[in-house]
Amino acid sequence: MTAAAGGSEAIGRKRLQKLVKALISGNISEIRPFVDPARGVTYPEVEEILDAPPSEVRNILESLADDGILIRELDRTLVSCPSCPSSTFAIELRCPICNSPRLEKGIVIEHMSCGHIDFEHKFLRGGALVCPKCNKQLRAIGIDYRKPINYYKCLSCGNFSSIVARSLLCYKCGRIISEGEESIFTIASYRFNPERRAALEAEFIDLQKIAEKLQALGWVVDVMSSFKGVSGIEHTFSMIISTPDYSFTAALDFVIDDNPIDEVRILSLSAIKLDTRLNELFLVAVPGLNEQAKRLASFYKIHVIESPTTEGLVELTFNRIKEKLGVVRAERVHVCPKCNSQRLDLVESCTKCGSEKLLYNSLNDYHVCIECGSRNKSPTILAYCRECKSKFSLDETRSIIVYKHVAEKSGG
Repeated sequence: MTAAAGGSEAIGRKRLQKLVKALISGNISEIRPFVDPARGVTYPEVEEILDAPPSEVRNILESLADDGILIRELDRTLVSCPSCPSSTFAIELRCPICNSPRLEKGIVIEHMSCGHIDFEHKFLRGGALVCPKCNKQLRAIGIDYRKPINYYKCLSCGNFSSIVARSLLCYKCGRIISEGEESIFTIASYRFNPERRAALEAEFIDLQKIAEKLQALGWVVDVMSSFKGVSGIEHTFSMIISTPDYSFTAALDFVIDDNPIDEVRILSLSAIKLDTRLNELFLVAVPGLNEQAKRLASFYKIHVIESPTTEGLVELTFNRIKEKLGVVRAERVHVCPKCNSQRLDLVESCTKCGSEKLLYNSLNDYHVCIECGSRNKSPTILAYCRECKSKFSLDETRSIIVYKHVAEKSGG
């Protein structure tokens, strides 16, 4: 979720993970907007989970939609003021003839004989309806008069009309916005993209927690790192685990899917293992492998960690890696000064004649030289290199630090 990375750092990974879990589980099926006159467009459910302000929540939702985790849908189209960003308005009514805002609304009567139109109260006289223009009494509706409702009268020009012009009055800056002058903007609703479920579950596995535990055992760990193969191709793994001198390197990869992992994935990993020449390769598979994939993984010596769900996967993965790789320990060893080989044999020689033919007298704790007969309380130690066949005193060798890992035996 690269696009949402900045947002996730600001609000905290755990809270963002809580939102994603709610989406995956279906506890939140759709994220709908609410328009608050004071706060603007809000998403209350998400704000509560993330404990973040509306603007930040909107940015995070947009980032998740850009990443394909959420599906963005148009919820509605709203109007905003072109002079300021406010969307809080009063609707102002105006006369369609003279554009005056001085309008009065009411029930009107139209005298069909003389054509006079006015509000009903203007026709009332002594409990009867009398036309104020021709003074004739109106008796039968539909014959003497018509009675349309909800008419507007312009107090400036006197025009009666059922249709009026409408303008928006911005509460924030006071601008009167005629029809067509307004700015419009859309707001979205969001729903979870089920196709991203597996990838999303994998992303929220806390790789850093596994890395920290392995680092405490002496390993050098790189999360989401690449390793160049013999072919020159860069292969990306969830985690690369090495000794401090990089004499031993293992890799860890996660595959999470709705169905058991098949043999195609194992064949791909076997080719990668061959290209990278990794010492060990671990595959964490959720919900597991099918039978043929298991056989191939065993054949290609790929260590498989299976789990039906991602629940508890961090601890399971760490324990299995620890059981296989163990603890890294530093040791000081001597190497040949000529060829740097560590394959050295140490031999004792006579301090007087240099002969290696010595007999040890355990009763008196000394060595007797067979060649010259001298007694050696502390014989000279020589190193013999198996690689280049050189022989030299121990003082002439170089000592270096090497790192070895000791696998822990299973307690079960």
